[in-house]
Amino acid sequence: MGDLKFEEFAEFIRESCHLKWDERIEPDTQFGRDLGVAGDDGSELLEAAEKRYGVTFTSETFNLQPNEFLFTPEASLFDFISMFIYRKSKFRSFTVGELFEAERRESAKSAVKDF
Repeated sequence: MGDLKFEEFAEFIRESCHLKWDERIEPDTQFGRDLGVAGDDGSELLEAAEKRYGVTFTSETFNLQPNEFLFTPEASLFDFISMFIYRKSKFRSFTVGELFEAERRESAKSAVKDF
């Protein structure tokens, strides 16, 4: 799937996140801020992408630091603040473009392994 176009990937995101057909998705579209994807929905999206494109994502795929996450939790504001203060968790402004590029990198790795 190394020839995957961003527009095709955006359509996958639109379908997976149950967004309106005219929802604008660009490489700099943030999952949390722009699309409202958080917590379990984010995890399910990553799993769907892995299954659809035959890749495996790890924390190394996204260069995550200790206590850094791609999606904010689905919780109350109080829970979110408590988690941030007490666990010193960090949440990245994760974009569709970052996920697209991660998929492309992981697909390329898989292609080399299969060769």
